[in-house]
Amino acid sequence: MNSIWKMIYDLEYWIHIQTADDIINCPDNRREFQHLVQEFQALKTPVEQIPGKVLIRLKQEAEIPFWKRRTFWVCLKLWIFR
Repeated sequence: MNSIWKMIYDLEYWIHIQTADDIINCPDNRREFQHLVQEFQALKTPVEQIPGKVLIRLKQEAEIPFWKRRTFWVCLKLWIFR
């Protein structure tokens, strides 16, 4: 199961090497990010801004207790039902 810190580190690295659009273009490969991507797509956020906004949201979630993090529950569900 991915931790939120690993997700943050991975996304920062993907943004650095300019492959972060995989979270949008390959949803089956990056399922742990999809709840955030869909949220920003529903808000009509430009595609090139979505990875950066997802990173900001993950960093905000990292500051709250784990049981209140939406991403924790999504990752737990993905881990259980893989």
